[in-house]
Amino acid sequence: ERLVASCGRKAAASTSTAAPADAERLVASCGRAALEQLVLSSLRAGAPISLKQLEGSARPPPARAAVRVGTAVAQFEDAGPFSLLPVDLLVKVLENCYLPVKLTFAIEVCKGLRPLRFVADLWSVVRTSLQDAQRLGHHYETVDWITSRNLVRFAQWLPDADKVTELSLLISKGFAPDDVSATLALFPGVERLSLTGQGMNKKILTLMAKVQRPALRILDLDWGQVGAATVLAVLKTAPSLESLASHKLSGDILEGLAKLLREARQGGTP
Repeated sequence: ERLVASCGRKAAASTSTAAPADAERLVASCGRAALEQLVLSSLRAGAPISLKQLEGSARPPPARAAVRVGTAVAQFEDAGPFSLLPVDLLVKVLENCYLPVKLTFAIEVCKGLRPLRFVADLWSVVRTSLQDAQRLGHHYETVDWITSRNLVRFAQWLPDADKVTELSLLISKGFAPDDVSATLALFPGVERLSLTGQGMNKKILTLMAKVQRPALRILDLDWGQVGAATVLAVLKTAPSLESLASHKLSGDILEGLAKLLREARQGGTP
């Protein structure tokens, strides 16, 4: 290291237009292997390392990390310490956070992080619950951090809501059925849907039965005291359904579901 520093100082002294700081910057930007090669070459030639040699061995500055979303590029400019993180690293961390945390980073922390809104991977899974998805009893959790109206606004705020593949909404008492229906309509590409909570009622299910969901494969559904006919009308809108989960399954639901599956497959064992 002392030899490299000495060579840097000699190179700086040999060029009147270069300041010592230039040599230090160039040395810092060179990789270890490149510096070792320069030192060996200098010793063999019996000549100091020149600034030109350092410039030739310096690594180019790293390109700013970016996530491409279609034709747009999301970059973190003026985001304080977050500007030092690769975008994909921060996104990977936020993917494991609850939805309110994601929204806080994308809206409130600083303007430099607002491009997170356009990173589709960050929003491919949307869950309103603040409990572990695998935790039993989540059907009875109360979601009070967001209203049903703001749920619609959130879906409208997402630029790529049609790319969301997993949607888990915990419907609390007081959620307006029309808002729940409007929210679901804004996520047409959902393959895995969970609608649970004490707020699930016949009005919500009736509205759901009016919209076809050809992409839906996995469904976790609560329906309270609603009869089998209404539930089956919802299931009929999902011809590609592969899995149904609920803590309210009954013989009538299972028999009706088997019939629907036979019809969807044009006969045969479901």
